[in-house]
Amino acid sequence: MQENLREIGKKKQQTQEELEQNTTVFVDEHIDEEMGSSSLPKSQASDAHHEGLHKGKRKKDDIDNFFAPRTKLGSQPSLKSVMASKEAIHRADLAVGRWFYDSCIPFNAINYAFAQKAIDVIAAIGPGYKLSSYHKLRVNILQDCKEECKLLIDSYRRSWKEIGCTLMADGWTDNRNRTLINFLVYCPRGIAFLKSVDASDITKDAKTLCSLFCEVIEWVGPENIVQLVTDNAANYKKAGELLHERFGNICWSPCSAHYLNLILRDFGNMTHIQDLAKRASKVTVFVYNHVFILAWLKKREGFHNKQSFL
Repeated sequence: MQENLREIGKKKQQTQEELEQNTTVFVDEHIDEEMGSSSLPKSQASDAHHEGLHKGKRKKDDIDNFFAPRTKLGSQPSLKSVMASKEAIHRADLAVGRWFYDSCIPFNAINYAFAQKAIDVIAAIGPGYKLSSYHKLRVNILQDCKEECKLLIDSYRRSWKEIGCTLMADGWTDNRNRTLINFLVYCPRGIAFLKSVDASDITKDAKTLCSLFCEVIEWVGPENIVQLVTDNAANYKKAGELLHERFGNICWSPCSAHYLNLILRDFGNMTHIQDLAKRASKVTVFVYNHVFILAWLKKREGFHNKQSFL
């Protein structure tokens, strides 16, 4: 524990020195934004903002390394969390629950990776932290997150030029029966979502799809794309061939997931598979009813040992 405290003290001192050097640009810029009186021209202010974000990214990494999450598997919990009573933990859980219930936040939001990270950062600050204001959340923080996302995509684009990438077109239909095509770019660094196109009112022939794909290819860079992955429909396949004639370095590849769906659909149309599915559905209903009746009898008769009852 003493060695851990000494190591934390050294990291804290090192981080404090780097923060003092790297936060000057951020402080000046946010003050100018809030006061509405920037002394720099718009172009220079934008350059300063990008430079500050690059520094802020390094500052963020330093803070993440300093405030090591105590919730990861195998990590050592803090003394304060160990000494916390069950009542205090229950009050914290209730506070989070009330926020979710009152704001109608979907329950699966608690499973997102950013949820625990937000709690870890707040816990590292300690008592006294107050939530951001409504205006700051929808303006300043949103703008910073947008710039952070832009910097991430820019880093992806640099890798596109070095090692190439794959353009993916995913067609699907939403709840309002609109035909949408999502365009994504894959590279070893990660997957980037480009845009979604509403193709409900256009004729989905090979030429129209080819011109639509060409717009996206020109933005990504024809020299950066290795292959185009789409559905296995005949119009998409023909559009891929037209693209290959125009851009010789881009090859069309069918979607393997779509292949598997078609294969499984063909399996499902077989007579003996349909009969097996019907029998399996009846067995599933029987098992469900059997378990329900056993649970009801157990509760009614007051049996506590289910194994002995069975």
